Amino acid sequence: MLLRWILKRWMLAALWFRFRKRQVVVHAPLPRGRGAILAANHQNAVLDSITLAACSPQTPFTLSRASLFDNRILRYLLNTVQNIPIYRFRDGFGKMRRNPEVFRHFTEVLGEGGWLAIYPEGSHLIKYTLRPLQKGVARIAFAAQEAQGWRQEIPIIPVGFQYEDHTAFGSRLLVQLGPPISSLTFNEAYAEDPRRAERELTGQVFEGIKALLVVPPQDEEGYRAAVGRLEANRNRFSDLMDQFRSDQEVVEAKADQGPDASGARQDILRRVLGYVLSLPGQILNLPASLLTACIVAASTKDPHLAPSARFLTAVFLFPAWYLLALFLIHSRFHSFGLDLLLLVLFPTSLWLWSRCWHWTR
Repeated sequence: MLLRWILKRWMLAALWFRFRKRQVVVHAPLPRGRGAILAANHQNAVLDSITLAACSPQTPFTLSRASLFDNRILRYLLNTVQNIPIYRFRDGFGKMRRNPEVFRHFTEVLGEGGWLAIYPEGSHLIKYTLRPLQKGVARIAFAAQEAQGWRQEIPIIPVGFQYEDHTAFGSRLLVQLGPPISSLTFNEAYAEDPRRAERELTGQVFEGIKALLVVPPQDEEGYRAAVGRLEANRNRFSDLMDQFRSDQEVVEAKADQGPDASGARQDILRRVLGYVLSLPGQILNLPASLLTACIVAASTKDPHLAPSARFLTAVFLFPAWYLLALFLIHSRFHSFGLDLLLLVLFPTSLWLWSRCWHWTR
């Protein structure tokens, strides 16, 4: 569909500005020509789904909470980008009765060679953690296996999102796709005891995702100390896999292994350069930035949803501001040369802001 193609390219462009670096690492050959399930951690709400759809070699159908589909316009957009509603206890028992029909849809997608993207933690949480997984992934995989008579593998691919910073514009993001986990090997175990087979497969998926993440201690004091060490270790490596391994060592060793200080003078020059290069982007995009902040503050009460809401709002507001500014300038000066300059200046200044602002920290 043309609209789906346009939206995907639009989101790819938006992600290019949102993250100064987004690195995707695939640790094992991925299945081709058959159904598969992507099982990912869920720290950044809709931004996770947009990123996974953008970086996946095959655009997946994404399971989303059913309440998002209550709005007619949002429902149309979600259907366009292959989102499928899933009903939970909070949606009411009556709506949960629709889940058997939804599950049949899942098995059809997998049977036709499609991919499903599922966030088995069940909800999003801006925190470096991996919470206990729900059994939905295992149930869907086994239901699809039964529908196919256990004749073909339906692999489960663990996905790990490792955000350098969950909220900061211009931060970095590592996305890892781990080795696929076989659901076909659970044939005999499922025949003997389906519940135990679901628990065992869910446990394997948990370990598969956890291996792709930096997970600090979850007690308040230990977590705060570990996050402090991670922040001190930022930007040590340009390759995000090297940075990931270093972050794991920093958390596990409980000691700061960050880079040595490079000198006060060099640090000051870097900060000044960061401010100078970022300032044009902040000034030129100030109206769109302020309006985005106001809309998100007025419409989003969940702090864990705010970064995604800010991203989605900016995706539409920033281009609208560029068009409005271009119209106003052209109406005043009637110069196509100036119009062309603005068309280059706006995105370039935003790109410099995204790439250079971290130098100021």
